[in-house]
Amino acid sequence: MAARYASATMTPAATRRPLHAIEVPPRACLRVCEGGAAGLESRDFVAVDTETTGLPWHARLVELGAVRFRGDTVLARWRTLVNPQRPLDARVTAIHGITDAMVADAPDAPAALRTLARFCEGATLLAHNAPFDRDILAAEWARTGEAPPALPMLCTLKLSRRFIDDSPRHGLAALAAHLALPVESPHRALADAEQTRRLFRACLARMGAGADLATLCAVAGDEGVPYALQGVVRRARDLPEALRVLRRAKARGEAVTLTVTAGDGVETITGVPRVLLARGRDGAVDLAVEGRGVQTVGFESIARVQTG
Repeated sequence: MAARYASATMTPAATRRPLHAIEVPPRACLRVCEGGAAGLESRDFVAVDTETTGLPWHARLVELGAVRFRGDTVLARWRTLVNPQRPLDARVTAIHGITDAMVADAPDAPAALRTLARFCEGATLLAHNAPFDRDILAAEWARTGEAPPALPMLCTLKLSRRFIDDSPRHGLAALAAHLALPVESPHRALADAEQTRRLFRACLARMGAGADLATLCAVAGDEGVPYALQGVVRRARDLPEALRVLRRAKARGEAVTLTVTAGDGVETITGVPRVLLARGRDGAVDLAVEGRGVQTVGFESIARVQTG
Protein backbone atom coordinates (compact mmCIF):
# COMPACT_ATOMS: atom_id res chain seq x y z
CA MET A 1 0.00 0.00 0.00
CA ALA A 2 1.30 3.43 -0.88
CA ALA A 3 2.15 5.60 2.12
CA ARG A 4 -0.13 8.52 2.87
CA TYR A 5 1.44 11.85 3.77
CA ALA A 6 0.11 14.96 5.46
CA SER A 7 2.38 17.97 5.26
CA ALA A 8 2.76 20.12 8.36
CA THR A 9 5.34 22.53 6.98
CA MET A 10 5.11 25.91 8.64
CA THR A 11 3.91 28.90 6.64
CA PRO A 12 5.38 32.37 7.36
CA ALA A 13 3.19 34.34 9.76
CA ALA A 14 3.12 37.24 7.31
CA THR A 15 1.05 35.15 4.87
CA ARG A 16 -1.25 33.20 7.18
CA ARG A 17 -1.57 31.61 10.59
CA PRO A 18 0.83 28.67 11.21
CA LEU A 19 -0.70 25.28 10.44
CA HIS A 20 0.03 24.03 13.95
CA ALA A 21 -1.94 26.83 15.64
CA ILE A 22 -4.78 25.76 17.95
CA GLU A 23 -7.81 27.73 19.01
CA VAL A 24 -7.39 29.17 22.51
CA PRO A 25 -10.18 28.83 25.10
CA PRO A 26 -11.06 31.79 27.34
CA ARG A 27 -8.69 32.34 30.27
CA ALA A 28 -10.02 31.58 33.73
CA CYS A 29 -8.73 33.80 36.56
CA LEU A 30 -8.43 32.98 40.23
CA ARG A 31 -9.60 35.79 42.49
CA VAL A 32 -7.89 34.80 45.71
CA CYS A 33 -6.14 38.17 45.93
CA GLU A 34 -9.30 40.17 46.53
CA GLY A 35 -9.99 41.58 49.95
CA GLY A 36 -6.92 43.75 50.52
CA ALA A 37 -4.52 43.06 53.35
CA ALA A 38 -4.53 39.51 54.67
CA GLY A 39 -2.68 37.87 57.52
CA LEU A 40 0.23 36.33 55.61
CA GLU A 41 1.69 34.86 58.79
CA SER A 42 -1.46 32.80 59.33
CA ARG A 43 -1.77 31.65 55.71
CA ASP A 44 -0.44 28.29 54.46
CA PHE A 45 2.01 28.40 51.56
CA VAL A 46 3.62 25.51 49.72
CA ALA A 47 6.96 26.06 48.00
CA VAL A 48 7.13 23.61 45.11
CA ASP A 49 9.81 22.62 42.61
CA THR A 50 9.85 20.30 39.59
CA GLU A 51 12.73 18.44 37.98
CA THR A 52 12.07 17.35 34.43
CA THR A 53 13.33 15.64 31.27
CA GLY A 54 13.99 19.04 29.68
CA LEU A 55 12.89 22.65 29.29
CA PRO A 56 9.85 22.59 26.94
CA TRP A 57 6.41 23.03 28.49
CA HIS A 58 5.58 19.44 27.50
CA ALA A 59 8.64 17.89 29.23
CA ARG A 60 8.00 15.04 31.66
CA LEU A 61 8.35 15.11 35.44
CA VAL A 62 11.19 13.18 37.06
CA GLU A 63 10.96 14.63 40.59
CA LEU A 64 8.63 16.72 42.72
CA GLY A 65 9.46 18.48 45.98
CA ALA A 66 7.24 20.59 48.23
CA VAL A 67 7.52 22.37 51.60
CA ARG A 68 4.34 23.46 53.37
CA PHE A 69 4.77 26.28 55.87
CA ARG A 70 2.97 28.97 57.84
CA GLY A 71 5.01 32.00 58.83
CA ASP A 72 8.41 30.72 59.94
CA THR A 73 7.07 27.28 60.80
CA VAL A 74 7.57 24.37 58.41
CA LEU A 75 4.48 22.17 58.64
CA ALA A 76 5.56 19.33 56.33
CA ARG A 77 8.00 18.36 53.61
CA TRP A 78 7.35 15.96 50.73
CA ARG A 79 9.30 14.68 47.76
CA THR A 80 9.03 11.91 45.23
CA LEU A 81 10.87 10.74 42.17
CA VAL A 82 8.60 10.28 39.15
CA ASN A 83 8.93 7.72 36.37
CA PRO A 84 8.77 9.73 33.10
CA GLN A 85 8.13 6.55 31.05
CA ARG A 86 11.07 7.31 28.79
CA PRO A 87 14.88 7.16 28.99
CA LEU A 88 16.57 10.24 30.41
CA ASP A 89 18.97 12.22 28.26
CA ALA A 90 22.52 12.19 29.63
CA ARG A 91 22.68 15.99 29.34
CA VAL A 92 19.67 16.33 31.63
CA THR A 93 21.01 13.78 34.11
CA ALA A 94 24.22 15.83 34.27
CA ILE A 95 22.17 18.77 35.61
CA HIS A 96 20.04 17.17 38.32
CA GLY A 97 21.83 13.85 38.77
CA ILE A 98 18.67 11.74 38.38
CA THR A 99 19.24 8.53 36.42
CA ASP A 100 17.05 5.93 34.72
CA ALA A 101 17.81 3.49 37.53
CA MET A 102 16.63 5.98 40.18
CA VAL A 103 13.19 6.47 38.57
CA ALA A 104 12.64 2.88 37.41
CA ASP A 105 10.46 1.96 40.40
CA ALA A 106 9.14 5.46 41.10
CA PRO A 107 5.41 6.29 40.84
CA ASP A 108 4.11 7.63 37.56
CA ALA A 109 3.00 11.22 37.14
CA PRO A 110 -0.73 10.69 37.88
CA ALA A 111 0.05 9.05 41.23
CA ALA A 112 2.55 11.77 42.13
CA LEU A 113 0.08 14.52 41.18
CA ARG A 114 -2.66 13.05 43.36
CA THR A 115 -0.33 13.12 46.36
CA LEU A 116 0.79 16.66 45.54
CA ALA A 117 -2.83 17.86 45.35
CA ARG A 118 -3.56 16.45 48.82
CA PHE A 119 -0.34 17.94 50.22
CA CYS A 120 -1.16 21.42 48.85
CA GLU A 121 -4.89 21.51 49.58
CA GLY A 122 -6.01 24.92 50.84
CA ALA A 123 -2.59 26.54 50.35
CA THR A 124 -1.06 29.07 47.95
CA LEU A 125 1.80 27.67 45.85
CA LEU A 126 5.16 29.36 45.40
CA ALA A 127 7.64 28.54 42.64
CA HIS A 128 10.81 30.17 41.39
CA ASN A 129 9.99 31.01 37.76
CA ALA A 130 6.40 29.96 38.30
CA PRO A 131 5.38 29.83 34.61
CA PHE A 132 7.79 26.92 34.04
CA ASP A 133 6.57 24.80 36.96
CA ARG A 134 2.96 25.79 36.24
CA ASP A 135 3.22 24.62 32.62
CA ILE A 136 4.92 21.32 33.52
CA LEU A 137 2.33 20.50 36.17
CA ALA A 138 -0.58 21.59 33.96
CA ALA A 139 0.67 19.42 31.07
CA GLU A 140 1.03 16.37 33.31
CA TRP A 141 -2.47 16.94 34.69
CA ALA A 142 -3.83 17.27 31.15
CA ARG A 143 -2.32 13.87 30.30
CA THR A 144 -4.41 12.31 33.09
CA GLY A 145 -7.61 13.63 31.52
CA GLU A 146 -8.59 15.14 34.88
CA ALA A 147 -9.02 18.81 35.72
CA PRO A 148 -6.12 20.17 37.79
CA PRO A 149 -6.90 21.47 41.27
CA ALA A 150 -7.56 25.17 41.82
CA LEU A 151 -4.18 25.88 43.39
CA PRO A 152 -3.08 29.53 43.01
CA MET A 153 0.65 30.02 42.40
CA LEU A 154 2.95 33.01 42.92
CA CYS A 155 6.43 33.55 41.49
CA THR A 156 9.40 34.13 43.79
CA LEU A 157 11.57 35.06 40.80
CA LYS A 158 9.35 38.09 40.23
CA LEU A 159 9.39 38.86 43.95
CA SER A 160 13.18 38.72 44.10
CA ARG A 161 13.58 41.05 41.12
CA ARG A 162 11.39 43.59 42.88
CA PHE A 163 12.54 43.29 46.49
CA ILE A 164 16.09 41.89 46.20
CA ASP A 165 17.13 44.16 43.36
CA ASP A 166 20.66 44.49 44.76
CA SER A 167 21.43 40.91 43.71
CA PRO A 168 23.35 40.74 40.40
CA ARG A 169 21.55 37.52 39.39
CA HIS A 170 18.23 35.98 40.33
CA GLY A 171 18.66 32.24 40.01
CA LEU A 172 18.08 30.34 43.24
CA ALA A 173 21.77 29.57 43.81
CA ALA A 174 22.84 33.16 43.12
CA LEU A 175 20.19 34.56 45.44
CA ALA A 176 21.14 32.08 48.16
CA ALA A 177 24.76 33.23 47.93
CA HIS A 178 23.71 36.89 47.92
CA LEU A 179 21.49 36.43 50.99
CA ALA A 180 23.88 34.01 52.75
CA LEU A 181 21.23 31.28 52.77
CA PRO A 182 22.18 27.59 53.11
CA VAL A 183 22.67 25.76 49.79
CA GLU A 184 21.81 22.06 49.58
CA SER A 185 21.73 19.86 46.47
CA PRO A 186 20.83 22.46 43.81
CA HIS A 187 18.60 21.17 41.01
CA ARG A 188 16.97 18.60 43.30
CA ALA A 189 13.30 19.23 43.90
CA LEU A 190 13.06 19.25 47.69
CA ALA A 191 16.24 21.28 48.18
CA ASP A 192 15.09 23.87 45.64
CA ALA A 193 11.62 23.99 47.20
CA GLU A 194 13.25 24.64 50.58
CA GLN A 195 15.36 27.38 49.03
CA THR A 196 12.22 28.89 47.50
CA ARG A 197 10.63 29.00 50.97
CA ARG A 198 13.66 30.76 52.44
CA LEU A 199 13.74 33.22 49.55
CA PHE A 200 10.04 34.01 50.00
CA ARG A 201 10.59 34.77 53.69
CA ALA A 202 13.53 37.02 52.78
CA CYS A 203 11.34 38.89 50.29
CA LEU A 204 8.63 39.39 52.92
CA ALA A 205 11.25 40.83 55.27
CA ARG A 206 12.29 43.31 52.58
CA MET A 207 8.63 44.20 51.95
CA GLY A 208 8.13 45.08 55.62
CA ALA A 209 4.79 46.59 56.60
CA GLY A 210 3.64 46.56 52.97
CA ALA A 211 3.54 42.76 52.88
CA ASP A 212 -0.01 41.66 52.15
CA LEU A 213 -1.62 39.23 49.74
CA ALA A 214 -2.81 41.94 47.35
CA THR A 215 0.75 43.27 46.97
CA LEU A 216 2.09 39.74 46.45
CA CYS A 217 -0.42 39.13 43.67
CA ALA A 218 0.37 42.45 42.03
CA VAL A 219 4.12 41.78 42.04
CA ALA A 220 4.39 37.99 41.81
CA GLY A 221 1.25 37.02 39.94
CA ASP A 222 0.06 36.92 36.35
CA GLU A 223 -1.40 40.33 35.48
CA GLY A 224 -2.50 40.89 39.06
CA VAL A 225 -3.88 37.41 39.80
CA PRO A 226 -2.05 34.23 40.76
CA TYR A 227 -0.84 31.83 38.12
CA ALA A 228 -3.38 29.04 37.68
CA LEU A 229 -3.00 25.40 36.71
CA GLN A 230 -6.47 25.37 35.23
CA GLY A 231 -7.01 26.28 31.58
CA VAL A 232 -3.28 26.34 30.72
CA VAL A 233 -2.85 22.95 29.02
CA ARG A 234 -5.67 20.73 27.84
CA ARG A 235 -6.31 17.72 25.66
CA ALA A 236 -6.20 18.95 22.06
CA ARG A 237 -9.56 18.77 20.32
CA ASP A 238 -9.48 20.88 17.16
CA LEU A 239 -6.25 20.09 15.30
CA PRO A 240 -5.18 21.89 12.12
CA GLU A 241 -5.92 19.94 8.95
CA ALA A 242 -2.28 18.95 8.44
CA LEU A 243 -2.15 17.19 11.82
CA ARG A 244 -5.58 15.59 12.04
CA VAL A 245 -4.00 12.34 10.89
CA LEU A 246 -2.57 12.12 14.42
CA ARG A 247 -6.07 11.97 15.91
CA ARG A 248 -7.18 9.33 13.42
CA ALA A 249 -4.09 7.23 14.14
CA LYS A 250 -4.66 7.58 17.89
CA ALA A 251 -8.25 6.37 17.55
CA ARG A 252 -7.14 3.33 15.50
CA GLY A 253 -4.03 2.53 17.51
CA GLU A 254 -1.92 2.92 14.36
CA ALA A 255 1.69 4.04 14.21
CA VAL A 256 2.80 7.25 12.48
CA THR A 257 6.24 8.38 11.41
CA LEU A 258 7.05 12.00 12.15
CA THR A 259 9.75 13.96 10.38
CA VAL A 260 10.92 16.34 13.07
CA THR A 261 13.28 19.30 12.94
CA ALA A 262 15.99 18.94 15.56
CA GLY A 263 18.54 21.74 15.78
CA ASP A 264 20.07 22.16 12.35
CA GLY A 265 18.94 18.72 11.13
CA VAL A 266 15.94 16.42 11.03
CA GLU A 267 15.08 13.06 12.55
CA THR A 268 12.26 10.55 12.20
CA ILE A 269 10.25 9.14 15.09
CA THR A 270 7.80 6.27 14.69
CA GLY A 271 5.21 5.51 17.32
CA VAL A 272 1.52 5.30 18.21
CA PRO A 273 -0.08 8.62 19.29
CA ARG A 274 -1.35 8.35 22.88
CA VAL A 275 -2.13 11.91 24.02
CA LEU A 276 -2.57 15.18 22.12
CA LEU A 277 -1.98 18.31 24.18
CA ALA A 278 -2.70 21.98 23.52
CA ARG A 279 -1.12 24.97 25.25
CA GLY A 280 -2.36 28.26 23.88
CA ARG A 281 -1.78 28.01 20.12
CA ASP A 282 0.94 25.40 20.67
CA GLY A 283 0.48 21.66 20.80
CA ALA A 284 2.34 18.41 21.39
CA VAL A 285 1.83 14.70 20.85
CA ASP A 286 2.92 11.84 23.11
CA LEU A 287 4.05 8.84 21.05
CA ALA A 288 4.50 5.32 22.39
CA VAL A 289 7.79 4.37 20.71
CA GLU A 290 8.93 0.76 20.81
CA GLY A 291 11.97 0.41 23.05
CA ARG A 292 12.01 4.12 23.97
CA GLY A 293 8.91 4.61 26.07
CA VAL A 294 6.82 7.73 25.55
CA GLN A 295 8.37 10.42 23.35
CA THR A 296 6.78 13.88 23.26
CA VAL A 297 7.02 16.01 20.13
CA GLY A 298 5.91 19.64 19.87
CA PHE A 299 3.69 20.43 16.88
CA GLU A 300 5.95 23.31 15.87
CA SER A 301 8.82 20.88 15.14
CA ILE A 302 6.79 18.47 12.97
CA ALA A 303 7.62 18.89 9.27
CA ARG A 304 5.69 15.86 7.98
CA VAL A 305 3.44 13.04 9.18
CA GLN A 306 3.50 9.66 7.44
CA THR A 307 1.03 6.83 8.03
CA GLY A 308 0.54 3.43 6.50
